[in-house]
Amino acid sequence: MNRAEGPAAREMPIIHRIFRRQFAEVQALVQEVPSAEVMRVRAVADHLGFLLDGLHMHHTTEDDLIWPKLLDRAHPHDLG
Repeated sequence: MNRAEGPAAREMPIIHRIFRRQFAEVQALVQEVPSAEVMRVRAVADHLGFLLDGLHMHHTTEDDLIWPKLLDRAHPHDLG
């Protein structure tokens, strides 16, 4: 599959690894930021929102582009 046809399967583990690492790191940030430091709280909250938006976009793309192709290849209509 070339890039014009859709996502490259070998890149999928990379993005999943990035999301897992980033969410682990932001968990530590959330737990460590003093609630009295409003600017830092806001920065951490903005970063978490950015990660959540990216994860939502990633899963929406998987739902739209990846899963239909996998289901088509699996031929679920042949199972019944």
